[in-house]
Amino acid sequence: MNPIQSQDKSRFTQLFNMVFLFAVALFFTGVVFLYTLRNIRHADLLYEISMLQKEKQKIHTEIDNLRLNVANYSTPDRIEKLYRDRLGYFPLRIENRIQTLRLPVLEPPNPQEQESESSKRQER
Repeated sequence: MNPIQSQDKSRFTQLFNMVFLFAVALFFTGVVFLYTLRNIRHADLLYEISMLQKEKQKIHTEIDNLRLNVANYSTPDRIEKLYRDRLGYFPLRIENRIQTLRLPVLEPPNPQEQESESSKRQER
C-alpha cells in the first residue's frame, strides 16, 4: 500500500470516529435534555393539579356556605321578619282582625208583588 493512501485512510477513520462520537454525544445530550424537559413538564402538571384541587375544595366550601345561608334565610321566621322590616307589615292580634261576612244576595222586588202587598196593607 501506498503510505499516502494509508494516511488518508487513517485520517478518514479518525474523522469518521470523531463524527460518530459527536453524533453519540449529541444523541445522549438530546436524551438527557428531553428527560429533563419531561420532568419539568411533569412537575408543572402536578402543581397545576394541586392548585385546581385547592380551588375545587374552596368552591365546595363556598357551595356548602351558600346552602347553609339559603336554609337559614328561607325559614318562616326570617321571611316574616324581612316582610315586617321592609314592607312595614305588623301582624294583627286575633281580637283586632277584620272579619268579613257574606250577606245573602237580595233580589229586587217584583213591581206586581209590591202592588199586591200594598193592597193587602190597605185592606187591613
